[in-house]
Amino acid sequence: MNLVKMWIYSGFNSYYASQGLVVANAYADMVTEAIKEDRRLKKVFDKVAGGKWKGFADAEHIGFKKWNCEERKNPTIRNIIPIEGSKLMVGLEAEANYTSGREWSPKQMDVNFLKSIKNYGFTSAYIGLMSEDKCKFSIEKDSDFIKVALREKAHASFDDIYKNYKAFCKDVMSKNNTSKCVKKPDDNNNISLGNYIIDNNSAVNSYVDIKNPLKFVDIFVDFEKLDKYYETIDDLYEKKKVSSKKKLTRSEQAKFKLLDSDLAKEYLEKGYVICHVKIKYDLGEVTLNVKTDRDGIKAINASHYNTKYYKNENFEIVEGLGRDTDGVKVMPVVDKVYKLKDAPVISYSVDVKRSGKYNIVYVIEPTNSYKYGGKITFAYSINEEKVRKVNVLEDTYVAGVTADWEEGVLNHARYIEDVVTLKKGTNIINVYGLCNEIVLDKIILSKKDIKIPRSYMGPGVN
Repeated sequence: MNLVKMWIYSGFNSYYASQGLVVANAYADMVTEAIKEDRRLKKVFDKVAGGKWKGFADAEHIGFKKWNCEERKNPTIRNIIPIEGSKLMVGLEAEANYTSGREWSPKQMDVNFLKSIKNYGFTSAYIGLMSEDKCKFSIEKDSDFIKVALREKAHASFDDIYKNYKAFCKDVMSKNNTSKCVKKPDDNNNISLGNYIIDNNSAVNSYVDIKNPLKFVDIFVDFEKLDKYYETIDDLYEKKKVSSKKKLTRSEQAKFKLLDSDLAKEYLEKGYVICHVKIKYDLGEVTLNVKTDRDGIKAINASHYNTKYYKNENFEIVEGLGRDTDGVKVMPVVDKVYKLKDAPVISYSVDVKRSGKYNIVYVIEPTNSYKYGGKITFAYSINEEKVRKVNVLEDTYVAGVTADWEEGVLNHARYIEDVVTLKKGTNIINVYGLCNEIVLDKIILSKKDIKIPRSYMGPGVN
């Protein structure tokens, strides 16, 4: 576990150092400490069971590039020299999207993907120090549809970060925020250390400094409240269309006036509204545009199927096999090819508010054919549309030789992409296992005009 943490710390060091954030230095120190701990643990291992396995842990075991240790190396760490003055950077957590909000750089960042927590959509941004001096900032939001909180992550260990995060999320979701974990701003709306809920729509003030170089802005979208608002607008819109042919009463005019608001017009045009969170400091300002569109990006874990159809052999869940959680595989493990009419089928349901074109990505485990040089195929259909057959492997694919084999092993996934049309309401995606080598991990859908945030794991299941 120590080395797992080391590589996580190394990743954070590289990520934040690439943006010039001072917090990268804390992660560099953690990497160094993890390597020291590894050396200590080797000595401990030498004494286990009276020294029975003494020397076993002396073998090289960090940073392999090949099957052997010829080119192995320890993590490369980067230390940041803070710039003069007072400056910060704002970014979206786990994405390569950040800005300092200066006049000559982008001042707005779109939040297209929201993780799901109960009836909330969740995303997080960070505010990081780049300079020697303390940098004060303020946070404000413009909508009652979102709840915003300022959070600090402890840098003592990865365990502390995880525990604090879990405790904080639990508290935010509760009706009464009475935990010591969550505090309120003082009378002057100033906050310094700890986790804070920002309920009002006025600015709240805080800072980052050398001792506290990184803070997080957690944004929770209240989908339950939004859905009620959308239902109200949809209902009024339909009634107004019917009533347009007759003279409206004053009462009806008052009700329909809600449709003239900018918020209602935005929803009727786009199918969702955009909420804004502003982060301001002396040298700049960054606006987070939180798109409350649940249809924008949808990620479905393969084990979250709707219905199974049993035809000879069938799909089964393989726990822990997927990159996120579980995968599904055609069983049994035998070399067999199916005709479409006999193939096992697994189905997924997807609800969307409006019809339209979507990019679809099937994330497939990088398996090889049971027969050398063999093919791996599957098929899929959307609703009642024609079934599409897909070859997972290129014609030139050779296991252990070609670049696409190597890429599949390194990514632990293959990606099959296509464009589909979804109708308003519930859509059914049927996946046909045409051979037993197929292991499905995840299905990702995104509107044609939305770019999926770049990351190794891809969008989390929502």
